[in-house]
This record gives sequence, C-alpha cells and structure tokens, in this order.
Amino acid sequence: MKKFIIGKTVNMIISLFTVLTMTFFMLDSLPGTPLSYLGKSIETQSKDNYLEHYNLNEPVFDRYINFTKAIFFHGDLGESMIYPGRKVIDEIKRYGSTSFYIGIKGILLGLFIGGGIGICSITVNNRLIRNIMVIISLLMVSVPSFIVATLLYYIFVVKLTTLSTLTLDGENTLLPVVCVTVSTAGIYAKYFREGILEELRKDYVLQARAKGNTRYNLLKKHVLKNALFPMIALVLPQIAGIFIGFYVIESIFSVPGFGTVYIDSVNNRDYSMILGATLIFTISYIISVYVAELLFLVADPRLRRKNG
Repeated sequence: MKKFIIGKTVNMIISLFTVLTMTFFMLDSLPGTPLSYLGKSIETQSKDNYLEHYNLNEPVFDRYINFTKAIFFHGDLGESMIYPGRKVIDEIKRYGSTSFYIGIKGILLGLFIGGGIGICSITVNNRLIRNIMVIISLLMVSVPSFIVATLLYYIFVVKLTTLSTLTLDGENTLLPVVCVTVSTAGIYAKYFREGILEELRKDYVLQARAKGNTRYNLLKKHVLKNALFPMIALVLPQIAGIFIGFYVIESIFSVPGFGTVYIDSVNNRDYSMILGATLIFTISYIISVYVAELLFLVADPRLRRKNG
C-alpha cells in the first residue's frame, strides 16, 4: 500500500507539472495576445505599461520560471489579463461553485436514477418492464446532452414561459440539473446493468446457484456490491470534469459557470485565467483518478497483494 501511494503521488506531481508546462508554452505559441482583444486603439505608452505589468515583455523562459514559482511557492494564480484587478482564484471560486453545484446534483441524481434503472432492467420479473427500462437507458445514452438541453429550453422557457423561473434551492439551475441528470443516468444504467450481467456469469455465482442459493440473495449479498465498484472509475472522473464538461448546457441556459468562463478566456487570450483554470481542472481530475484507484485497492485484496 505504501509503495502504491508513494508511486501515485510522484506520478501526480509529474503529470501536473507536465500539463502546466505544455499549456504555458502552447499559449505562448498561439497568435495574438490579450491586447488583441482589448483593441488596437490603446496608446503606445499604455501598451508598454500593460506588457510590463503582466511581464509579457520578458523572455518566455523567464515568464515560465516566474509562473511556476508563483504557483508552487506562493499559491498565486495571478490576476486576469482582460479584467485587471480580478484575481484568478476569486473568479474560479465565483464561477466554479455554480458549475460544481449543477454538476454534483446532476451526477448524484443520475447515479441514483441510472442505478435504479440498471437494477430493474435485470431483476424485475415482468419482461415488458425490463425491455422498457433497457430502451429508456439506451435513449438516454444515445441522445446528446445539447439536444436534451435544447428540448428542455424550448419546452419550459420558450413555450411554457411561466416555468422559465424554476429554481432549485433558490437558484435558477433546475433545468440544467435535470439536463445533467438525464445525460448521466443513461450512462450509469448501461454500465451498472452490464456489470451485473457480467457478475451473474461468473463461476462463483453459478456454483452458488447450484447449491440452492436464490437469485435475490446472490444479488443482494454479492452481485450488486461487486458490480458497483467498477462504477467508481466512471463517476469520480465525471465529478472532476463538471467544471468544464457541461459548458454546452451552461451556454444554452445562460448559466455563468466555470466552463463558460474558461472558453471565454481562451477566446480572449486571457493567459492567467487559462492557466489557472487548467491547473484546477488537472488537479481535480488527477485526484479523482487517484482516489478511484485507491478505492479499488482497498476493495480488492488481489490488487493489495500485487502492489505490496
């Protein structure tokens, strides 16, 4: 276990450093600067002051060294190059909280609904109901999220205008949460159903059935638990991706979320915001994968023996 934790921690640091380095130099190679967005009518003295304030007149390697020092030694992500005075970390907290709220609600609801559909599609005795559950899950998986969002917007905002102010806990985010729920529930239902079917075909289940154990007892005591663990590898990275992964949904419903800010910063060449957002997303994703692997290690004795 100790060997595994040390190895993964080192890999996390290397991965984070690599992503930030590649992002920094890729941004520097792109045509245009934040001044391109601000316009060409700025006076020469103002341009010089701007470049000096953000160290854009320094060599790229000097800027890279200063950037890494500020992050790793001071935890400073700097300030926006398009909106001077706005700290990057404050903007991330402001808009990231909205995206996190929508994403975590939608994913948890999707996990609950999708898991229920996946279980019912196998355990319900009525064949018609099982087939309906399978069809529903396939539709949820097949229909892209932007189509679901567009339909919800057209129905509840354009046509039923009285419902356009639907709220959830005081926030106008109910429709985006419903959209995320629909988009994720189908995926969870599909994977959970396939996991249960795979477990039911394993030797230990067949032997237990031959000894007289009922299907219900096997599902309750062994199959569902074993089928649930692979879902960890699916759910945790999705939670990390909620900051950027639901950009289309945020755009359709005009929600000022993290994804919208990130895309705008790319279009505006706001280097500080891009690097800060990339850092937060990378850390979230790496940690989620690390936690998923750690949970697998705890749950599976064979992996523990393999990793010492």
